[in-house]
Amino acid sequence: MSPKKILKASLAALAITAAGAASASTVLGTITHNYGNGVGDVAPTAGAACGLTANYVTVKDAACNGQRFVDVFNFSGLGYKSIDSFTLTLSFDGAGAIAEDWFVRPATGTAASADFWTTGVLNGYRNFEFWDTTIIGNTERTFTFTASSLDLFSAIVKSGHFDLWFAEESIGSDSFNLASAKLQVNGTVPEPSGLALAAVALLSLGVAARRRGRR
Repeated sequence: MSPKKILKASLAALAITAAGAASASTVLGTITHNYGNGVGDVAPTAGAACGLTANYVTVKDAACNGQRFVDVFNFSGLGYKSIDSFTLTLSFDGAGAIAEDWFVRPATGTAASADFWTTGVLNGYRNFEFWDTTIIGNTERTFTFTASSLDLFSAIVKSGHFDLWFAEESIGSDSFNLASAKLQVNGTVPEPSGLALAAVALLSLGVAARRRGRR
């Protein structure tokens, strides 16, 4: 095979491989917050003063010292081309049996602003629900947020942080104990650079030249 044909075939194969790798969604990183005041635990960004214990934080439907629970997951340091989805896993217990109606509320900020703390679905995603259910012991639930299911998705990606709130709409004072929250960021990594392509091309030429010199 001539050097030109070898080079052409190598670049074509590389282009196909690079395109496939760039388009495949992968786990870009996982951020885990274990709540409590023990070694290695983290306190939420706000709203923890009235509910932080050694093993969990109590999330309440009423303000605690003027602030509801909110925590921030900063993913801006991950190297990525694009983000396809967020997978949120919550570990919790203590949800009561009297019509507790809890919702996960992703947000773009840590202030109780109009884009988040409202009644009904407004720039939020409600899917963490307890309908007349008693949670005994520790329970784990996972939620996936994409551009099609969450209207704040693009704004969250642009901001580089996922702000976690909770809302509850039933009558009475309700709460649950949140042991941990894990955010998995899924997306695509940057494509190989032009320098990588050039290096493969030069390598192909070198191999072809050596083969030709042996004839």
